[in-house]
Amino acid sequence: MVLIMGILSSVAVQKWSGAVEQSRFDATRREMRDLADAMAGNPELTAHGVRTDFGYVGDVGALPPNLDALVSNPGDYATWDGPYIQNNFAGHPTGFKGDAWGVAYAYGGTTITSNGSGSPFTETVTSAAERLTSNSLLGSVTDGLNNSPGDSAFSVRISITFPDGAGSNTTATTHPNTGGSYGFSGIVPIGNHAVTTIYQADTLVRYVSVLPNSTAYVNFRLPGDLWSPAGGRDGRGGSGLTYAPVSATDYNAGKDMSFDVTNNSGSTVSITSIRASYASAIYYEQILIGGTSVFNSTSPRGASGDTESFAAIDIHDGATVTIRFNQFKLCSSGGCGDAGGSNESFFVDFSDGSSVHFTVP
Repeated sequence: MVLIMGILSSVAVQKWSGAVEQSRFDATRREMRDLADAMAGNPELTAHGVRTDFGYVGDVGALPPNLDALVSNPGDYATWDGPYIQNNFAGHPTGFKGDAWGVAYAYGGTTITSNGSGSPFTETVTSAAERLTSNSLLGSVTDGLNNSPGDSAFSVRISITFPDGAGSNTTATTHPNTGGSYGFSGIVPIGNHAVTTIYQADTLVRYVSVLPNSTAYVNFRLPGDLWSPAGGRDGRGGSGLTYAPVSATDYNAGKDMSFDVTNNSGSTVSITSIRASYASAIYYEQILIGGTSVFNSTSPRGASGDTESFAAIDIHDGATVTIRFNQFKLCSSGGCGDAGGSNESFFVDFSDGSSVHFTVP
């Protein structure tokens, strides 16, 4: 009888030990999955069909440097919005960093491994960090009649704002091609981001949900007839101001730029604003139209895409006027080096709807 009792007791202990081991395994697996979701978000959390949870990466733009970053800000990051994981072990504030056997997880950036059971097992956050941090956005811009921007393409700006991976937000800006297509390739982290397009007085904002290892799409249709071959606001119908061929030049050792426009509209054109768009990060201090200063500032200086407004200037029919952008610099304010507009393509919009394009030799 004693022998039988001993055998039964041994069997019971083995079953109990096995049950405990299985419960530790199950608890660890659940916590590792929770840690992965804390990093990259839970795809099952949605609202109105749109994913709402992108975890640490969605807020910061990069995978966390360690597990501590899931519960405490790793460096006064403005975009950090944690904690992203709840501690399931009362009385152990760092319990989330170890498995149910009390052994610390091995965090490898894209994987979390438990070694406590003696037989390591791993939870994969992502097969490659780039799947979470380096996605793409494509789209198009047309006017209300589905016309593409054509020669006005460089005057259209599309921007997307997203976390930069170091605790701040950054904004990337591009222009569509003449057919209206644009793209941001391999730079966008997962998350819900604002995308904006601006053309003269028109501004549209769309929100896009960028999923792991994906290309998202956002198309814009600006209101009105902006770019039709006749009557569009960009002046390609032949009215308004036109560029005087071969007039663009740089002078003053390349720090200044000038070009001529001609009024061929058949009547006087009155302009009250001018806007120049170009690719380089250079800034101008002065604009002269026909010898009249319409902009003069060193703090801040004018930048690509800025609209400078002024009292009306009349350009009579048949007249040609010289426009100058002077003192290009490398910074928007303060002391910095000179810059040049040589070999730069400019797209210049006027308040009357005219738009000209040229490259400074």
